[in-house]
Amino acid sequence: MHQRAAAHQARLQRHIQIAIDEAIVTEPPRRIAQRDDLRMGSGIVRGNRLIEAFTDNHAVLHQHRADRHLAQRGALIRQREGAALANLVLDRLQLVAAEVQATRDVLPQLMQQQRNRITTRITDLGVEVDPGRLEQELVYLAQKADVEEELDRLDTHIAEVRRTLNKGGPCGRRLDFLMQELNREANTLSSKSQSATTTQNAVELKVLIEQMREQIQNIE
Repeated sequence: MHQRAAAHQARLQRHIQIAIDEAIVTEPPRRIAQRDDLRMGSGIVRGNRLIEAFTDNHAVLHQHRADRHLAQRGALIRQREGAALANLVLDRLQLVAAEVQATRDVLPQLMQQQRNRITTRITDLGVEVDPGRLEQELVYLAQKADVEEELDRLDTHIAEVRRTLNKGGPCGRRLDFLMQELNREANTLSSKSQSATTTQNAVELKVLIEQMREQIQNIE
């Protein structure tokens, strides 16, 4: 019985040894990394990094192009809007020039009407007046009501507004200043008015100037 157990133990050990030997034979041999393998690996890493860098640069370039396109489009839109606003201002400016010219044209007639009213009134009163003295008074009244200087300054400001708009570029502040000057002359014209005609002309001037000023607020 002792011999039988020993034989069984011997067979078991042989089977274990055979299994170990088969495992050793079937396991693929491990390969030691060579220098060429390391070089290949580093090359792959560098290649991947170059691809990532190229991709990043391409994305940045694409974004820059998109930003430049948006900036150009915005500038074009602003240019078109500025041109449209300039045309609106020029249209109103033409009407301002027409009112100034209408006032200038009617002034001699108004001055003569004023002179006739005064002399007729004196005649109706039957008062004897020294002709020289009367003429002095008439000249004084004419000078007081004279608005030629205001009309000349209005023409100058109108020409400057046109020049500024035609020159282009940022001009909002310059135009706003010119609107103030135009409005000042229109107020003076109104205060010196001696007739309903010139008063109406002055009111129309101030309305047109205000309309231009509102549009100029949107000009850079």
